[in-house]
Amino acid sequence: MRVLHLTAGNLFGGVETALISLASCGLKDLSLQTTFACCFTGRLSQVLIDKGASVHFLGEVRIRFPWTVWRARRKFT
Repeated sequence: MRVLHLTAGNLFGGVETALISLASCGLKDLSLQTTFACCFTGRLSQVLIDKGASVHFLGEVRIRFPWTVWRARRKFT
């Protein structure tokens, strides 16, 4: 099974800790392929990379600037 986790990545808290746990579990279970997409580089993306997870960067996205949302969405097509 392939799973893509999308996150902003500019904060660090409970959700980010859960994503790190999922990355660790996914790397041990070969039937689960976890991939992560972050909008910001920071502590979360660095920890995921250090754990060997596949991390894609979408670029900084802010809702108040709609063109940044459109730019990030285009990366999925």
